[in-house]
Amino acid sequence: LQHAGVDEVAGPEFRQRPGDGPAVDQRALGGEDVVDHAEPGEVLADPAHDDLDRRRPGGDAVTEEASFRLVARRGNVEFREYAEHVLASVSISGTFESAPSVGFRPLVGYISGENSDNTQLAMTAPVFHEATSDSSHVISFVLPHGTAHVPDPVRPGVTTHVVPTLTVAAVRFSGGWNTPRARGYESQLVRQLSEWGIAPAGTTLFARYDPPWKPGFLRRNEVLVPINGSDVPSA
Repeated sequence: LQHAGVDEVAGPEFRQRPGDGPAVDQRALGGEDVVDHAEPGEVLADPAHDDLDRRRPGGDAVTEEASFRLVARRGNVEFREYAEHVLASVSISGTFESAPSVGFRPLVGYISGENSDNTQLAMTAPVFHEATSDSSHVISFVLPHGTAHVPDPVRPGVTTHVVPTLTVAAVRFSGGWNTPRARGYESQLVRQLSEWGIAPAGTTLFARYDPPWKPGFLRRNEVLVPINGSDVPSA
């Protein structure tokens, strides 16, 4: 398929191999698009586009998502370019499973008014999770697009910083959140990239879009591996 000047290129699907750990959901890896309606060249979840102002039944606004451009897709892997954005982040010591919940609280406090302006900022998705080691983690919220002034955090440990344009390889999975499951998808994605001659260019990001009370089979989770923009495959 050719769309917006970028070809969709076919590639092998993920395969479970000896040593990968607990089996992952092959249906999720092999059959679900990261974003069902995405086509290469599209800008997705861009607040500057009119279609972002979608409403759920009952009139509630849909949560704003971090903007990215879909550059290419190979098999079930999406190659994305995220626009420059601002993160509010907190460093957490703990386990992979506990860090997101612990980090969530101070970040919610920041966007709820625990900042130098005593102002509230809208919640966005996803919540990013960077595991710098088995016991050290950075949990981040993306600030809303077009935030004219970024207030300083007042709670110790919370920081804000600008992230420049970022290119990643991404894969989606649903279900529960635990170390074997998330790391299993990460290892398979990194292995697949290696087979394509693509090396990671940064620490893996894990992205969660849904609250913990949402049924696991409906949750949207993603693994994002930073890569060099020049490594994005083309037809």
